Amino acid sequence: MPRISPDGSWVSYGITERAYASKVSVNIIPAAGGLFRKVSDQTGHSWGWSPDNKFLFFLRPVGIVGLFSLATGKVGNYLQSSRFLVYHANLTRDGRWMTFVALDTGPSPSRLQVLAARFEHETPPKESDWIRIVSDPYWNDKPRWSPDGDRIYFVSDRDGFACLWSQPVEPETKRPVGQPLPLYHIHQVRRSILNVGYGRMDIAVAPDKIVLNLGEMTGNIWMTQLPLN
Repeated sequence: MPRISPDGSWVSYGITERAYASKVSVNIIPAAGGLFRKVSDQTGHSWGWSPDNKFLFFLRPVGIVGLFSLATGKVGNYLQSSRFLVYHANLTRDGRWMTFVALDTGPSPSRLQVLAARFEHETPPKESDWIRIVSDPYWNDKPRWSPDGDRIYFVSDRDGFACLWSQPVEPETKRPVGQPLPLYHIHQVRRSILNVGYGRMDIAVAPDKIVLNLGEMTGNIWMTQLPLN
């Protein structure tokens, strides 16, 4: 899960140890080349940089969003909950708001929901201030801000397939406006997000496009003529 910093000067990525498939270290390296720097040797993946390239979000076990400061080298927990596992944190282009997903670990777990909160690197948002952007019985994953910060793109199975959807939000408060809107339907079995799997699929938002990975399956039936004797 590589992530390029907004100015293109750094790349964050994970390394999986061969002996421990579940152990992933988070590292950063100058894009121009050079020695890599380990951010965390715990299980995790990097998720996104702040617009000023000063901070990096990454996964800390279990279901905690960690924050790394490039200037100080400080690593710590940023988002965590006694009830929810939180993942996939990333920021708006002005660095004021973050979006992430939360999985309920209570007695009646809900499916993955999309949330938002204000971002201040020294003061994590209180759980009571988290804004529920998309909270329903569907699987809603990989939220990403639009370039103007007025909507959140995400993957959802709300129509029976894993497709791209968007949720408009109020520009100043980031409260959801209306219902999620379909953005791009992928109603194929041969070529689908599910052929990659939710864990390995990802989306990236550019000013004029969205890039995502799909898995393609192909099957063939062969026929031969057997000798009669």
